[in-house]
Amino acid sequence: MHNSIIEKSLLSTMISGNYLSSYDIVKLGEKLEIKLPYKSRSLILQKLFIHVRKTNKQYSLIEELTYLLNQKEQKYKALSQNYPKSSVIIADWMRKLNSMKKLVQHYG
Repeated sequence: MHNSIIEKSLLSTMISGNYLSSYDIVKLGEKLEIKLPYKSRSLILQKLFIHVRKTNKQYSLIEELTYLLNQKEQKYKALSQNYPKSSVIIADWMRKLNSMKKLVQHYG
């Protein structure tokens, strides 16, 4: 799978079902021992993927992204329980989030 598809999908809330902040991306880098600058999300994510490819850390990135997306899914479940009237909207976010997880897991 080409990185740009994953990168673009991760940056699009409409596609991925979640917002991946600059902070989230920098923290992903830290977990992989990659120091990233706080700049635009697309630039940081691009640098992360380039470094991951160069250092063969794709599987570690997959694990960390999956973990992050699972955490967001748990937050969505809690929101859905606490705000039942919003459950239809949140269910759509969760559907997109699960599709994003599948895309990430096929990255390796």
